[in-house]
Amino acid sequence: MAITWECHVCHEVRPDERISVLIQQRTFGRIQFTQYVRYCNDRPVCIEGARAVDFLPATIRATQSPA
Repeated sequence: MAITWECHVCHEVRPDERISVLIQQRTFGRIQFTQYVRYCNDRPVCIEGARAVDFLPATIRATQSPA
């Protein structure tokens, strides 16, 4: 059985060797967390798009008060 992952940018399920992970340190209010974004490492659109992925919904992000 081959290992596969879903790309967080294009949402296509790809083989393990075609997926990389971008590790981002994020802050929400005074809470710091690590976000792991899976992206296709052979598609320039996914490589660029990985930096823009934000797992917090916009409605939650909009309620964030300035630190």
